[in-house]
Amino acid sequence: RDFIHVYDTVEAAINIYNSKNTRGKIINIASGEEITMTELVNTIKKEMKINNEVIYKEPRLGDLRRLVGGVSMAKELFGFKTNVSFSEGISQTVKWYMENIER
Repeated sequence: RDFIHVYDTVEAAINIYNSKNTRGKIINIASGEEITMTELVNTIKKEMKINNEVIYKEPRLGDLRRLVGGVSMAKELFGFKTNVSFSEGISQTVKWYMENIER
């Protein structure tokens, strides 16, 4: 899968709006980095300091095995790059939930 932080998505949207050379084009906004579900789960577990067992099930019909967004056009048109890493984004997200969601 390909995960991108909302800050990077918003920054990209602003850059697309402000760039005349993006008019009429369909532009992927993604991290361009493949993260497996196992990596996602392990990163969240580590950040939350939990060690629960992960139960794997068969994929659902139609589930994609792999997905990585191509960002070459965004890089070319307005110098797109992500500023928030996957692990930093997960850390911020977990912290927000821990501070704002009642248990």
